[in-house]
Amino acid sequence: MKYLFLTLVGILFIHYTASSQCTPDHTINKTGIYYNSTNLPCLNTPFDETLQLVIINDSSINFGGVSLNLKLDSIEITDVLNLPSGLTHLCENSACIVHKEIGKTHSHTCLRLLGTPTSVTTNNIVTLKTILHGQTTFGAQSVPYELTIPLNTIDCVVAIEDELSQAPFSIFPQPIDETAQASLFLNSNAKVEINVHNMLGENVGKAFSGTLSAGSQQIDLSNTIESLSAGMYMVNTIIEINGQTKSLVKRIVVQ
Repeated sequence: MKYLFLTLVGILFIHYTASSQCTPDHTINKTGIYYNSTNLPCLNTPFDETLQLVIINDSSINFGGVSLNLKLDSIEITDVLNLPSGLTHLCENSACIVHKEIGKTHSHTCLRLLGTPTSVTTNNIVTLKTILHGQTTFGAQSVPYELTIPLNTIDCVVAIEDELSQAPFSIFPQPIDETAQASLFLNSNAKVEINVHNMLGENVGKAFSGTLSAGSQQIDLSNTIESLSAGMYMVNTIIEINGQTKSLVKRIVVQ
């Protein structure tokens, strides 16, 4: 009997683990979609990020041009559009439906994005399509509801086994106020290009393009930094030696 009980417990635990794909964050109490926007997918690198979706239980919504007061019953995730190639999504459960949290002002669910990106993207917007099921003054209604997030795949590192493989790269100070320097060490003469991208993947400035000699190099980024608004950016340094290329990416914060 003890053996049978332990076996059943083990089966139930395995089933629960397999069906629980992500864990909602119940500490968030404002409608919206929440995620770590600095965790960008890197080309050919495993990626795993959980989106938190929060919906108020009683809300006023527009449905067919009519304003309705919806008392939420459940949230259903129906599709995720424009995911970068190589990525897939998993819901909180296999049905992708969660029911209203009784006694709470908001209901929570989550969506896990994971996989290995196979191509670089720019200006890519992921659309999360959901249906809010609930009660209105006109009876039961199922209302489409969409949320969007920017999600671009970047080429974080193009690995090659040659003199590029140990090229150290840093940017200081951090965070950046008005002036900034990039420090780069090259084992050989190289063509170097430094571009600054916003978190949508858009190129917002070319900081340097030219040929640098072997050794330690200091590159002034101040002219490019001065034109940027406060926020987070990615500095992509492309090094080319004898036709081989490596891309070094650093995040910076501009005050």
